[in-house]
Amino acid sequence: MIRYSDDAIVSKDLNGIITSWNEGAEKIFGYSATEIIGKPSLILYPADRVHEEQQAAKKLVSGEKVEHLETVRIHKNGTPVDISVTISPIIDEDGNTIGISNIARDITERKQLERLKSEFISTVSHELRTPLTSIRGALDLVLGKSAEHLPDKARKMLEMAARNSERLTILINDILDLEKIESGKIEFDFKQADLIALAQRAVDDNLGYALKHRVQLRLTLTELSEAPVYVDENRLLQVFANLMSNAIKFSPEDSQVEIRVEPHKAGYRINVYDQGPGIPEEFRNRIFQRFAQADSSDTRQKGGTGLGLSISKAIIERHHGQLNFISELDHGTQFFFDLPAHAAPLTQSSSYSEQELAPVLICEDNPDVADILAEMLKNEGILCHIAATLAAARALLKQKHYELLLLDLALPDGNGLQLVEELRTIPATQQLPVIVISGRALENLNAFTGSAMTIVDWLQKPFDHERLKTAVQHVLSNTERPTILHVEDDVDIVQIIKALLEDISHYQQAASIADTRQLLASRHYDLVILDLGLEDGSGLDLLDDLKNHCPVIIFSAQTIDHEVSSKVSAALTKSMTSNEQLIQTIQKLLHKSLT
Repeated sequence: MIRYSDDAIVSKDLNGIITSWNEGAEKIFGYSATEIIGKPSLILYPADRVHEEQQAAKKLVSGEKVEHLETVRIHKNGTPVDISVTISPIIDEDGNTIGISNIARDITERKQLERLKSEFISTVSHELRTPLTSIRGALDLVLGKSAEHLPDKARKMLEMAARNSERLTILINDILDLEKIESGKIEFDFKQADLIALAQRAVDDNLGYALKHRVQLRLTLTELSEAPVYVDENRLLQVFANLMSNAIKFSPEDSQVEIRVEPHKAGYRINVYDQGPGIPEEFRNRIFQRFAQADSSDTRQKGGTGLGLSISKAIIERHHGQLNFISELDHGTQFFFDLPAHAAPLTQSSSYSEQELAPVLICEDNPDVADILAEMLKNEGILCHIAATLAAARALLKQKHYELLLLDLALPDGNGLQLVEELRTIPATQQLPVIVISGRALENLNAFTGSAMTIVDWLQKPFDHERLKTAVQHVLSNTERPTILHVEDDVDIVQIIKALLEDISHYQQAASIADTRQLLASRHYDLVILDLGLEDGSGLDLLDDLKNHCPVIIFSAQTIDHEVSSKVSAALTKSMTSNEQLIQTIQKLLHKSLT
């Protein structure tokens, strides 16, 4: 008998027959040495863990190291026991492996606590995310639609509330992300992507934050035209955002943050350089730890949860990369991460995926004008695509359905009226409304002769913004309004979503599974927005009813796994989704389903 230990110390031969058994093993598994010595060790294994025994023996005989393992075994009374086990070979005098030694520790209590913690966080996340979504949504609506009518003092108070609700949202989402990382439950949706395009998107996404801090962002590409990688785009953008926001907020005003993408070994290195004060020496060895922040008052004033770098490091490691930094006091900091290149070349495709359908196409070769038009319409909740040439416009119009075309006339490959004439001969685009925006609009108006295609207005550059907005709204409001069913039992969320959708759809709401089924049986819907936590059960129970009915967006405080999200058109998490993101997702799916 091996001397007593709280740990189970068990030996077995290469056939899995138990040869020794200590008191710790008896305490953990319930069998006495007399009962179990000479029996196959598989008596301790659940059916789905039998392969672990065979794999361990095979590795040890071949000289491979068997890693430390957290797994499950079966107690004598039939209950499962969570254990942490270290497996090592038993070697004879001639160096041959003749058996296996296991040292196991009972971690059942720890696992139970982890499960309780996970359940607690899941419950708390739902209870926090739902009211936060109401608060943020209401503030965004008031500040967006009614801000100009508010007294200055009231507007400033609401803006302060909006900023702090945003901070609270970031904190909650970071804590939940961290919990997933620790439990190994964080999910990734890997696919082929162009790292350069992702870096440019990250710069665009963070430009507003940089302008607010009076810091310039610059993207530098070193010897690269494209950089194929295999990544989860959203998670990688999260890393970009963490690194860039840190660099921006610690940079002095009127300085520059550079994002550089360059070849590195068998992949690429992404660098984020700032001109800030640098990282204190005493803080560097714990910078990637949870809630890590330097202690200086200046750093504390910058805010943040202290979780961003910890989360970023975990994300990059899941991409088989490394995140690190170089810093010099008073001379700035360089954070960098490496990613392996993806062997397959990037597929040639349109600039826009099928998931990025938009109602308005802008055909304009001046990028500044195109950006102004797109931004103006975006502020009205309208999605746009941009084509800089007639050829690009033709390609997009063949692939997608648009409700309106904003058309310049002086284009690099011809006069825009050529496109109008072509589209008049195609049934799918014969009635497409067009608004001409050109420096020669009035001149061409006099030369243009009438048509089967409606030209809504001719705007002379520089154009009247209000006139354009009125014309666009007139066209889009005359299209048939879709009907949306919102399945949600929280009255505050209902009010927010109803206010968001009232200008673009016929809105209807159901608070329960039973009410939803009754409505689905009585009429057709163009889109369903579905919460999961309903008064009479889970919204997931409605997926079979909605199958092949119409697009479905899950909008819930619960985080959705890939298996569920694959069954719906989109899955959005409350508090992590802004009003604008929700509207854009709805519009994309509506335009996809109605074309």
